Amino acid sequence: MPNDVEKSAVSVTTLEEMADRMVGAEIKAAGLKRPFAQREISLRAGMAASAVENFQRGRLKNVERLSGPIKTLYAAFLERQITSLQSELVYARATEPQRDFRTAEIAIETARKALGSKIEAVE
Repeated sequence: MPNDVEKSAVSVTTLEEMADRMVGAEIKAAGLKRPFAQREISLRAGMAASAVENFQRGRLKNVERLSGPIKTLYAAFLERQITSLQSELVYARATEPQRDFRTAEIAIETARKALGSKIEAVE
């Protein structure tokens, strides 16, 4: 059974991965440098502009305050990705009707259920 320190470490690692994925996506999508992407993610999460940067550099003492906003923003990030994949699937079905897309459909449905999302399936 993991103790509180181990649970906390797992939680911090998970939050670091979430923040890093969102920062990376922001860098790629908007063409921003890392500090500007970190600032953008912080502001979207409703936190101080330097919160994500300080978190990623290990400068924060109280990580629990970031947990809720980071998780909420990450869930919205994943929902946008699922929606994008659904759109790509619709396009792929239209351009390649002979192809079997069951694996993609199952993967998207599984992701939607895992997220507990209210995203509607696109047929």
